[in-house]
Amino acid sequence: MNRLLLFSFITFLGTFFSSAKSDKKYFTESTRPQFHYSPEENRMGSPTGLFFQDSIYHLFFECNRQSSLKRNNGMAHATSKDLIHWTHEGHIFEIDFKDEDTISNFDWSGSVVIDLINSSKLGVNGTPPVIAFFTGKNNCQYRAHGSLSGNWQIDPEPLAVGEGLCGSPKVFYHQGSSNWIMVLTQCNIATGNASKVFFYTSPDLKNWSLSATRTNLPECAALFCLTDEKNQEQWIYASANGKSILGNFDGKDFKPQIQNIALDYGKGFNGLCVIKREQKDILINGLKGGASPHIPFVGQLGFPTEIKLISKGENPVIVRTPIENLVSIRKKGLSKKEKNIIPGLKNNPVSSINGKELYFSSTIRLKTANKFSIFVRQGKKSPGIELLYEIQRQDQPLYQMFVKDSGVKIEPMEGEKIIIEFLLDRSSLEVFVNEGEYVFSYLTEEPDLGKDLLLINAGGEIFIENLFVDKILSIWDEHRN
Repeated sequence: MNRLLLFSFITFLGTFFSSAKSDKKYFTESTRPQFHYSPEENRMGSPTGLFFQDSIYHLFFECNRQSSLKRNNGMAHATSKDLIHWTHEGHIFEIDFKDEDTISNFDWSGSVVIDLINSSKLGVNGTPPVIAFFTGKNNCQYRAHGSLSGNWQIDPEPLAVGEGLCGSPKVFYHQGSSNWIMVLTQCNIATGNASKVFFYTSPDLKNWSLSATRTNLPECAALFCLTDEKNQEQWIYASANGKSILGNFDGKDFKPQIQNIALDYGKGFNGLCVIKREQKDILINGLKGGASPHIPFVGQLGFPTEIKLISKGENPVIVRTPIENLVSIRKKGLSKKEKNIIPGLKNNPVSSINGKELYFSSTIRLKTANKFSIFVRQGKKSPGIELLYEIQRQDQPLYQMFVKDSGVKIEPMEGEKIIIEFLLDRSSLEVFVNEGEYVFSYLTEEPDLGKDLLLINAGGEIFIENLFVDKILSIWDEHRN
């Protein structure tokens, strides 16, 4: 008996120390995000639900738990106390469809809501039900329900909504009408573009009534409301790539007013959820990029941003900036101010900084400059990723910002100033220009990226009013101890 106990104890110790040793390598792959949420393995798609319950944020997202190279076929759950540090809660259900289904040609999204008033009558013992909507077998819309602790069930029969090739049901509660709203997109099989958008209302999340049909809208990734500086409400109809439309929503129909509003100018933005907390609107988006057989995961979240609607001249403008909690994972680094920069590689004010996880912020006065660049992740084998600001000085000056393959006209702020802020992680770059009026989100997939940072003036003079570069700490350290 004593020998058996001793053997069991030694086996336990071996397993314990082996696990402790392996934990030190948790989320340390060369392209693994260190302060963005990503799945432990396989595929993560766009976020489908975000809400706050019992002091915890609950995030739901599309996933494929079998493969990182195939399309999403289920949903998963993660939790956080601050929208920065996350806990994986696992896969909640798998969508039943076959490869030969029409649906397999489209990467549809879905939505997850919490029914706090138990209008669905699916709550048990006072626990509010959590309900998911998705496009499944035979190109139909389905409903699944469970709770924050699990116990998910998929309704056997599809919902009586949609016609033709429809998908991506987006569901939310509308306070003004005391109804649940579903926005459902019909796609053209040949082009993959939206041909119709249907609006439905429901009192119970099961029985849906068609309230409006639109033919001039893209696929809906989110429909949400922001309040401007004058306390006026504006509704934002957003597509998965961040291109948006401002308009009015009366609980039955969305009426467009201002087209071509961009939540993001990069090519990495992939779906979104918006939540209101403590008088602030917080947006979480997905980041997309190419799959690779050399890494165990595909997909990640963008860093959470506060989203606001402000006035600029006669037009409303949407701005996005990193949430204030970012300061909790910043480690103070370089700080400079009031420095004149003339052309030349030797005048790089950030030459002492390198890294793959950085926060950068600088206010730059243009003075006589024609162009200046910031290169991130520069190395011996790679020129890095360039952020270029170019000024064509003529009768009507032209100001342009280029980030990777995206170019946008960006006028300087008052005093000929440009404010550039960016978040750099091991596989992503998010750039915020002029206090978040312009945002560029990308996954960084260039080969042989380095760690160096370079700010170079290519003509004329610029004046740095202030400059901060901080290291960002890993959000996964607690899992490695």
